[in-house]
Amino acid sequence: TGNSGACKLGLETGTSGPSLSESAMNAGEAASALDADADKLARCMRATAEVVARAAQSAARKATRGEAQRRASESQRLADLEAEVSRLRAAEKKHLSIQSEAVEREKLLREE
Repeated sequence: TGNSGACKLGLETGTSGPSLSESAMNAGEAASALDADADKLARCMRATAEVVARAAQSAARKATRGEAQRRASESQRLADLEAEVSRLRAAEKKHLSIQSEAVEREKLLREE
């Protein structure tokens, strides 16, 4: 037969697989599927980036609130310490005044 060489090589027409037009259609479908997958991936990446950005903003807000609370606490502690120092100074002043009065009385008693 005239096709025997072609048959041995698998080159006979119509029996060796899909035709060229079928292959082109399959390639087009595959390309469309890849494009759809690429679009899905891009959407997922954007959504992931948005979630990560929101999480970072939330963490920053929490850190800012935490820092503000820490500063407020430190300010309150400083105010409490200043009040304690003021109270101690007043007590010291009163003690020194009483001590001074006692020394004056002792002097008066010695003079008598």
